[in-house]
Amino acid sequence: MHPRQVEWHSENVRSLCVGNLQKDEDLEPLLQLKNVEELFFFCRPSRSMMAKVLERFGPKLKSLSCEIQQNIVADEVFKLCPRLTSLKTFNPFSTVPPESLTELHWGFSHHAKFYAGLFALLTTPNLRKLLICFFSLAHVRLRGVISALGKTSLPVAPKLKFLKLEAQFSPVVDEHTQAMIDLAQFICNKAPNLMEVRMPRPELETPFSFINKTRIYN
Repeated sequence: MHPRQVEWHSENVRSLCVGNLQKDEDLEPLLQLKNVEELFFFCRPSRSMMAKVLERFGPKLKSLSCEIQQNIVADEVFKLCPRLTSLKTFNPFSTVPPESLTELHWGFSHHAKFYAGLFALLTTPNLRKLLICFFSLAHVRLRGVISALGKTSLPVAPKLKFLKLEAQFSPVVDEHTQAMIDLAQFICNKAPNLMEVRMPRPELETPFSFINKTRIYN
């Protein structure tokens, strides 16, 4: 968008898609926009520029989608975007997301912060839709999260309706895949409003057929 176009549309733009930027300075004109509520990133600005963008748009931002890992942790996103309802991120976090968050698409890796974030996420009060893509998984750590969730006095996934788990590792049912299945089963036992469960392969959905049938017939 040309700088003059930004000026013309500064009041009207609600959705902004940012991609193919060569340098941080290319983002500067977009900071004139005043009412952006949806922000889509297909590039990776510097940490300082990403913080600047979120400081500008964060107070009104409802949806943020980052197609690649960003140079800013999700904890900072939560802090700068208190009204956020939908997030797609490949970054870890360790603090509880804002209560406004109802949908998360999460690229999950081996970093310890992802496991702390999983506990925080599943005790978020208003989450309704959760999609996790496991790029790698430490089954011992994941079982530790399940154990901690089993001991907490906080409600677990109290409003969750849709759960989808994907995996980018071996399709063989080993200890990693089994830990992921155990996580899904644990969530099913705890989430009173869950209506649909999707797993990496159809045969892995068999233990959850009772939930999916309920969704179909009710």
